[in-house]
Amino acid sequence: MMAAIRVGVRDRSALHFCEGEASVRLENPTEQLYAFLVLQSDDQTTVIPLAGAVAPGGSIEIVIKNKGGATAEAPAILLNRPIALHEAVKIDSAACDLFDARAMASLFASSGRIELYPIESKPEEQAPLPMASIELGAYPPESLRIVAAPSCDLRITNPSLQSHMAFKVVCEGECTFVPTTGFVPPNASIELHVDAILGGGGATVHSRTVTAVELEAGDAGLDELFGQLEIARARQAKLYGRAEVLVNATAASTEIDPVEFSHVRASPAALPVARQTSLPIKPGELDAFHVCAEMLEHVTSARGRLASAQQHVRACFSLEASPLELAEDEGRRDAVARGDAVARRDTARLELMQRLQALIEHATSECAELARDLPNEAMALEKLEEHLGAEPRRRLGALREEALPLISRCMREVDRSRVELPELQKVEGAQAGLESLHALHRAWKDARNDFIDANAAVEKGEPGATERLDEARDQVQRAESALRSTRVALSAMAFVHLPEWLATEPVLRLCEVDGVAIPGMLVERELSHYSQLSLMSGPPETLHHVFTGVFGGRRSVLKEYTLQRSEDWRRLQREVRILSELRHPLIAEVECLFESSRAGGRVAYMQLRHCDAGDMQAWLLQKSPIALARKAALNDVALALRHLHGHGFAHGDVKLPNVLMAAQGEGVWNACLADFETSRDIASMSAAPSSVLGTQQYRAPELSQPANSSAPAPKPTHAADLFAYGVCVLKATCREGSLCFSPSGALLSWHKSASDAEASESKYAHLEALLRGLLADAPEARFDATSASQHPFLDPTAARALAEEAREAADLERLEIASVAEAERVRMEEEERGHRTRMKEEERRHRSALESSAAEQRRQLREAEEACRLRDMELRRREAELSAADQRLRDQERAAREQRAQSEAERRRLEEERRRHAEASTKADAARKAAEHAQSKMSAMAAERRAPPAYWQPSLATTARANDGFALIALDRRNDANLWATLQSLLQTDPTQLSRGQDVRQPGVYSRLELACAWRLEHPKLWDRYVSGQQQIQEQLARLRRNGAALSSLVLKTDRAHFPGGMNAEANERVLLHGTKPDMLLSILSNGPNEHFSRGIFGHGTYFAEDVGKNDQYVTTDVAHDTSGARKELHERLFVKVRHPGRLHYLLVCRVSLGHSVRTQDGQTSMDGGGGSIFATGDKRELAAVPRASPPVHFHSLVAETGGCIARFREFIVFHGSYIYPEYLVAYQRMGGNGAV
Repeated sequence: MMAAIRVGVRDRSALHFCEGEASVRLENPTEQLYAFLVLQSDDQTTVIPLAGAVAPGGSIEIVIKNKGGATAEAPAILLNRPIALHEAVKIDSAACDLFDARAMASLFASSGRIELYPIESKPEEQAPLPMASIELGAYPPESLRIVAAPSCDLRITNPSLQSHMAFKVVCEGECTFVPTTGFVPPNASIELHVDAILGGGGATVHSRTVTAVELEAGDAGLDELFGQLEIARARQAKLYGRAEVLVNATAASTEIDPVEFSHVRASPAALPVARQTSLPIKPGELDAFHVCAEMLEHVTSARGRLASAQQHVRACFSLEASPLELAEDEGRRDAVARGDAVARRDTARLELMQRLQALIEHATSECAELARDLPNEAMALEKLEEHLGAEPRRRLGALREEALPLISRCMREVDRSRVELPELQKVEGAQAGLESLHALHRAWKDARNDFIDANAAVEKGEPGATERLDEARDQVQRAESALRSTRVALSAMAFVHLPEWLATEPVLRLCEVDGVAIPGMLVERELSHYSQLSLMSGPPETLHHVFTGVFGGRRSVLKEYTLQRSEDWRRLQREVRILSELRHPLIAEVECLFESSRAGGRVAYMQLRHCDAGDMQAWLLQKSPIALARKAALNDVALALRHLHGHGFAHGDVKLPNVLMAAQGEGVWNACLADFETSRDIASMSAAPSSVLGTQQYRAPELSQPANSSAPAPKPTHAADLFAYGVCVLKATCREGSLCFSPSGALLSWHKSASDAEASESKYAHLEALLRGLLADAPEARFDATSASQHPFLDPTAARALAEEAREAADLERLEIASVAEAERVRMEEEERGHRTRMKEEERRHRSALESSAAEQRRQLREAEEACRLRDMELRRREAELSAADQRLRDQERAAREQRAQSEAERRRLEEERRRHAEASTKADAARKAAEHAQSKMSAMAAERRAPPAYWQPSLATTARANDGFALIALDRRNDANLWATLQSLLQTDPTQLSRGQDVRQPGVYSRLELACAWRLEHPKLWDRYVSGQQQIQEQLARLRRNGAALSSLVLKTDRAHFPGGMNAEANERVLLHGTKPDMLLSILSNGPNEHFSRGIFGHGTYFAEDVGKNDQYVTTDVAHDTSGARKELHERLFVKVRHPGRLHYLLVCRVSLGHSVRTQDGQTSMDGGGGSIFATGDKRELAAVPRASPPVHFHSLVAETGGCIARFREFIVFHGSYIYPEYLVAYQRMGGNGAV
């Protein structure tokens, strides 16, 4: 048997059990981590484990053993409360400290207490009470008649989807209702218990909608909500409802069903009986859900075994010991036992995962359809419930009582399993996360060392050191932020699922300094790691130096603490603990804490949230805010004090400089209470402080004492904080210089200043009354923080109540005016409707007369038009005959003139043709001679261009070319110094762009590229093909120039490089770079670049870049000892005269004839000439034709500009290998801080 209870139950609740041993599932439905502690009864009850934790949204099983003879007077008490992650380590060793009286009573509003009662025998299961139901908001009244024998339940439902509703039951006679008042959320219900054992009677259920303000007032304000005046007004506004309930217990003596009820309405049909004994569920209809329930029992048992194994792992590993202590204690602890415990735990987790997976698969395949169909069937039957026959009603009752509860429980547990399974699957891959954490820790150490080196370089005055320091600082910030976030996530997972990590992994353990634990806040930083660091304040104005700086892109405040002894750490720990426990938007939040060292001793820095408007005193002087802004800020301080005092602390130094202001918008600020160094826990403070706390002008009278007094300093109190808060109110509202203080700083007089301020500013109403309650001499006469925050000066609830009454009166008046206006409008509409009817009838008669007259006129007009048409036809016939005769005469004259003109034109054409023939013959002879001369010149130039360049070394490469057609000539650093420097200049790029981008094949940490080796490729066949392609481009460019086309003009980064032989400007020849892998290199050197093997977002072409930073993304490393694949032959060819340095990357420096280029950003349309398509075909293998070129000439190259698909580097794409010659092969190394990478 498995029972389930939930943590976070504030009111006392109980759980009864009777078995000798029972398992109870402790569930945590919240998003917080909960701890629990069991206080056992007097040896009659044993609970295992006694203490533990429940993860957010998770559960844990505890075993309760009843040894017999126990009674209900000896329960076991199960305490539970939410905890922070850093408190988790205390569960096993100091669990009682987490559940002291103060923590349970006031610190955590969601803590709970559950009583576990052992009994001798199992209580008899009682049949559920009959249930009747009504809906709220009904008006006029509806009646419900209940026959109770002797009691029943009444469900009241709120049908509204948006508004909360309040209800109040007014009982008449001797029946009772429990409860009699309450609130019902939107689209929800609440059950009342009706007891008629004392006799019959009746009740009236009043209901009305409530606002958010009325909802916050709680049950205490329900009587006022249902006063007669409120009811009358609410009825006018249609917000009020009432239902009459008639209860009769005497009728139960007859043989009738336990509950029958009927609504007294117009329909005489009675409602069906609430409970039936026949449950017509079809045989086997719910078998899938019964199997699901059995699988749920197995899952629950597996959860229990996992929880037990996990608890055993916690017992085997001491989470309080350091790794060094664990090593020294190896003789006393059995490592094999710990390993066995972890193995059993992992086996239990695997079993649970398998059972969860089987449960989910079964629910998906077997139960999902029924879980949808049966509730839909029940809903359909409920809609027709009043008209159903006997058999459908029994079916509906069976669905409600048996099927739907079973389906709901099963599917709810399946949904929980769907959430639990991925969480357990994450644990299986947690080892990778731990390795990632170690890698992040190493990266952080490397970044810190780089920062130290850069800082030393700045101190030495090295050039460029400042930029290096800024870059190193950014790297340290990023590394520390990544390390901290990963550490927090893994610590949470380790605490719940892998507790042994907390004992064996130092990087996950919380740190201590001088024996003082800093709860989850300590980080490894230095003050110099912050950028834009500046001093905000310091002694003597303030007790500590306060800095502001930027870390990880966020500005923060750093408060410095001098550490001269261990007591300083304890005082700092107290302030951190207080701020951690008091998490509140209006209280300064501690973000982290770190220790540092400097000349003269150690210091610690507490990082707080940055408030950009400074403290409240400076804010009042600099911003001169309006009265409403001042009151809002003072209200924030009062709310912060209420939160602080509610958790049992006294601040001890409330003053304007300790209130920080943050801008939230134009003219809107938030106040935040800070500086809790003097704060004290009132309940745990046993001794008086060593000195008087607080600032003199803000000090309460009971805290003041003579300077030479030997008496102990008074303790800080809540009342003293409220007195200091009253001085803050005075200074914030009264005119500067109007307050009177004694020479020692004590407040002397304030009444006149407050009266003047209240008289001069209408928004300061009730100021003097507030100050009288705050600045009273007797501490017991002062307001507490709650009373101050609810005072009309700060929280005008009373004013809002008066305004609400005035608004309701105005609403009634408007309703009356609206009713009169509505009646007048209806009367006027009736008159208007009659007038429109009469006008329409008159208009209809007039239109009919006009239409008859118009029809007669149209008939006469048609007859006249027909006569005219006949006369016109006769006249047109005669005119046509005369026109035809006249046209024949004109045609004869025109034919004679045309014949004479044709004869004259023929004579002139023959003469012109003879003249043109003579001129053409002369020009043809001249053109033929010019063509013969040009052809001979072009042949000579082609022969010259096709010849290998003069700087090639045929004598050195004859043998190699005879074998495979090409040779690789190694360049010498000394003999080819100029060419070597040119190639090295091509390897210069922005170091910040190296190893970045999604195309990086082998990332690394390096800052420059160093030329290691270089070769010149002498390949006559490739050169001849390249010259042919270049000549074709020259001819096409010449044709485009003759047609008047504007050719592309590009400026490249490689234009500064000068190579032997120069560049052919007629073909737009340029130097471009192509990075490749070692395995592809030999093929490219032998056959040239092949665009058929390349593809990308810009088509099937060969991709080049002008910046080596882009090429470096695509290269891979060639290792000297790697002879796999084609690399052995590559090494034999390249490293004959030069030595392989170990790790190389290859780059081809190519001559590329770009010709006429087209530019694009998106890979589809051109940036020039109207945005047409850049490709001629859909497969992106050929560029489009140049516009207005005839015959067609296709673009020779594509330039991919930045700003569209690419962000940092331009790319150049060539779609024909004959336009490319890879002239130089460059081998370079990636250089980092420690050499080649």
